[in-house]
Amino acid sequence: MFLPVSIMLGLFQIIIIGLGRLADNEENFMHRYDNFVGWILVVFNIGLYIYFMFGVYWTKEEIKNKKMDKFLNMLRVFGTIYFFAFPFLMVVSVFLLPYDMRAPVVEVGRVVSQCVGILTMAFVVTNKKGIYAEVN
Repeated sequence: MFLPVSIMLGLFQIIIIGLGRLADNEENFMHRYDNFVGWILVVFNIGLYIYFMFGVYWTKEEIKNKKMDKFLNMLRVFGTIYFFAFPFLMVVSVFLLPYDMRAPVVEVGRVVSQCVGILTMAFVVTNKKGIYAEVN
């Protein structure tokens, strides 16, 4: 089930970005997500977060283990930060930043937040003394 869902999500994102490129000729766009594509991706991230939280909840209901519960709580915190980084950047850029600061904050913030999230989770699952090693 993971592979078909991953392929579908990848194709969906490619289509959305392609539509954004077609509408990219507007002069008032400050960055590549400063159109309907950015807001579709915000809704998409929130939907993925909801699905992620249901998965964590169902796993916690299925497995009653103290160590697993601790790991899932940590995963829930990291997942929340990861999935809400982009929506947070979009909202901050629209409502709190001047026009000339929107592009660097959103573009750099998205890359940095994704890299930090990926590296953090990679550290969590490869750490020999961490909670994941105890659960696994």
